[in-house]
This record gives sequence, structure tokens and C-alpha cells, in this order.
Amino acid sequence: GTVTSSDGKINCGSTCSTGYIAYESTNLNAVPDAGSTFDGWSGDCPGSCVFNGNKTAVASFSSIPIKTLAVSKIGNGTIISNDGKINCGGTCSATYNVYTSVSLSAVPDSGWKFDNWSGTCPGGDGWCVMNDNKNATANFSKAQPTASITCSPATVSYGNSANISWSSSNATSCTVSPTGWTGTSNGGISTGPLYSSQTYTINCTIN
Repeated sequence: GTVTSSDGKINCGSTCSTGYIAYESTNLNAVPDAGSTFDGWSGDCPGSCVFNGNKTAVASFSSIPIKTLAVSKIGNGTIISNDGKINCGGTCSATYNVYTSVSLSAVPDSGWKFDNWSGTCPGGDGWCVMNDNKNATANFSKAQPTASITCSPATVSYGNSANISWSSSNATSCTVSPTGWTGTSNGGISTGPLYSSQTYTINCTIN
């Protein structure tokens, strides 16, 4: 760190002593370097000095402990931290000053869903307090497919036809029974003439 005086005579750093007229006064300021903290003054001039004699002042600095947060994932998705240090994806670990708080977010890829966190950090909500080295795993799983099927019109007269349409999400393949039509969506296929009640169902799967 660096010690400076309010009158500019001391910048320690480089200039760590100077002379003063008797009973002159000055104030000292201690500025820690990055990764350090100022712990306090010692000596007979603790930050504010009146020169009724020779004076000494010692600024004590110490290194801030560094802790590592490592993240991983099971399944397909991305983990990001609120400070931008982690984007996993590509950057899956970062270092922090001890007791720094970090918030993690798990973003599933298309067709996947986020299930939960595991590891020493976080406790389930994506929030980490770096009192020690920590790890967090985001667990993703494939989202189950959903589908809907409609018939227009819903009722038809004997010998008339209707249009069957369907849509789905998170599906890689769908089959309509009893016709065997396939596709994850369709805007409408004619049933052809209907001479009896008919039920159409859709079954969708994921790879």
C-alpha cells in the first residue's frame, strides 16, 4: 500500500520521511493496493500528527485471501455469474476476495430445463459467499415434449371430412394415430370422408 500526507510532503511509496516545523501538523492517509487491506496504524503518530517532537507512523497492510469458485454442468446449458467473471460455456472458474458474494444463474439450452444446483456452493438458490473455495454444479435435463391436436370442425356430418392439425414443443418426432401422419407440427391434413366416429391421438418423443 501507499501512505500519503495531506500536505503532499510524504508519498510512501518513494518519499517516506520529511521535516516539519515544531508544532506543525499533518494528516496521513493509508491506501491499500489491489488485493490488500489496511489494518491500522502503529507508532506515536497514528494518522494525525502534531510535531512536538520527532514522530513515527507505521501503516500495516495485509493481503486479502483469495478463494476460487469452480462451476460445472450436467446436461446442456450455460452458467453465468452476476459480475460477468463466469460464463460457462467457456469460463468455468474465477477467483474472488474472501467473503465476496456471487450470484449464479443457470440458463438451459433449447429443449433442456434446469433442475437444481449441487456442490458446496450454492445451497440451492445460486448464491455463493466465498468464505472458502467453492464449487457448484448446474444439473440440466431434457425438457419433456408437449403436444396439442385439434380437429376442425369438431363434429362433422356423415360422409364429410375435417382437418386435423397439431403442434408440439421440445419434440424431435411426432406420430398421429391411427393415420400414421408424422411431423412435429402441421397446419392441417384432411381426414377424408368420415363414416363413423374417429379418435385421433398424437405421440411425441425426444432423442
